[in-house]
Amino acid sequence: MSQEQPFVSVILPCRNEAGHIEACLKSILAQEPPEGGFEVIVADGVSTDGTREYLDQLAAVNPQVRVLNNPGRIVSTGLNAALRGAHGQVIVRMDAHTVYAAITSGSVWLCYGRPARIMWADPCRPVR
Repeated sequence: MSQEQPFVSVILPCRNEAGHIEACLKSILAQEPPEGGFEVIVADGVSTDGTREYLDQLAAVNPQVRVLNNPGRIVSTGLNAALRGAHGQVIVRMDAHTVYAAITSGSVWLCYGRPARIMWADPCRPVR
């Protein structure tokens, strides 16, 4: 029995994360991709420390990454902006202060045959 694999949207709110965002996004993009594909939506809360410039450069060379404006500057408005822009049937919420351990297809990405649902990423290693 063949079943279409869901597209996954990773949503990531951030603001002034220049010291963490590069390692975080590298760890997300290095994951074994889900069979249905995935996108990473970063909602930037008007960063003033170079975070937005890095995000724009990354998005220019990586079509999986999209950067959205979060003029509200707080996590909740960033999450809402990212959710509105998400194309996935599965939503995975991640945090900018985290470097994510490798995820295999048997972990977070494995979400077959279910309508849109929100999942929380795990395992992870907090950045200090």
